[in-house]
Amino acid sequence: MDSISKKASYIKGLFEGLQIDENQKEGKIIKHILVLLEDIVDELEDIKISQYELHEYMDYIDDDLGNLEEYIYDEEEDLEEEPGYIEVECPNCDEIVYFDEDSLKADEELLCPNCHQPVYIDYDDEQEDIEE
Repeated sequence: MDSISKKASYIKGLFEGLQIDENQKEGKIIKHILVLLEDIVDELEDIKISQYELHEYMDYIDDDLGNLEEYIYDEEEDLEEEPGYIEVECPNCDEIVYFDEDSLKADEELLCPNCHQPVYIDYDDEQEDIEE
């Protein structure tokens, strides 16, 4: 950006050095072109600053999202790997839910935490999973 600003200043210096009469048609046109050029340089500088700030903000959002993903996925992995829990697919809502061994051993009806409908488990298959 500095090179554009420097080039615009150089052109303005050339114009002033030529001592062109600003009251004549050609002088008026050149003067307006130089003013327009300065406005463009200023706008580009504002865009550059805004783009930098947006980039910094996006980096912060990316970091926060990464932390959130790490928190969520680590929590799911911990639950899957924790002994005493089994993974069951609810036949009603097809969501994966987890029950602990104590719930399986008790003769109580297991309800899906998502749809609140009964979940029936084949205890023979699940008992093999628990023993492993």
